[in-house]
Amino acid sequence: MFGALGGNVQHVGVEPGRANALDSALLALMWGALFGTLHAIAVCQAEDIDLGELERQWAATAPVLDGLVADLIKRTNAGRFASDEETLSSISPHHSSLQHLIELMEARRIDRSVVDGYDTIFKRAIDAGRENDDFASLSQFLGKPGGK
Repeated sequence: MFGALGGNVQHVGVEPGRANALDSALLALMWGALFGTLHAIAVCQAEDIDLGELERQWAATAPVLDGLVADLIKRTNAGRFASDEETLSSISPHHSSLQHLIELMEARRIDRSVVDGYDTIFKRAIDAGRENDDFASLSQFLGKPGGK
């Protein structure tokens, strides 16, 4: 019956609240992508870049991002936070790139609320001496597992 109603129904366990928690996690991932897209649109508009060009560049970039997300989940699940031979990029260059984005957004008067939050998380990791760790190590600076 659920398959007929929803199409892609998946059993995620019997624990009360598990499906809701997983849905919330997927919403966080979705909103991150959607707000990132809104910021990309705002930057393109401020820099007079045709949104068709953004769409074409996204089509070329999406498979890379899919791989990065899969790697991030895999590394975090394995607790592999230190840089190693499979590290695609450490925290430091990501933070430098974010600073460039923040400067551009400030200059073009684009709302920085979301990216300022990213900067705060980066700074927590850097203050803890983790700037050379894999990007996955940032997961340790979002709060304690289980909210404890």
